[in-house]
Amino acid sequence: MQNQKPLVWSEREHGELFPQLYELLRNRGVDSYCVLPLSTPQRRLGAIGFGTIQPDAYSASDLEFLSRVAELVALVLDNNLTRQTLRDEAEKLKALVEVNNSLASSLNVQELFPVISGHMGPRI
Repeated sequence: MQNQKPLVWSEREHGELFPQLYELLRNRGVDSYCVLPLSTPQRRLGAIGFGTIQPDAYSASDLEFLSRVAELVALVLDNNLTRQTLRDEAEKLKALVEVNNSLASSLNVQELFPVISGHMGPRI
């Protein structure tokens, strides 16, 4: 994740560094494993891994292809996160408009507090 480059699993290189992952992969019969970053220009989202029972299965062209797949997955995830953020912001704005409308419709403080509290609920 730090250098944002694919990592191809090699027992001799990573078996001691990631013993739990190594054990998990070996128990499932995975001989080749690679992890690719999921990132966009805006943010780092995580990583995606691919495994197979074939030893030394990932060539340079495989990694290039899987890197493109990871880029597409990252774009889809980033798009979904952005849409969710926009939905959340729209809900907040809707609540503010409702509070504003309540304030504009009544000058009686005793009537305003329950109305405003009802608008603020879990949205804000």
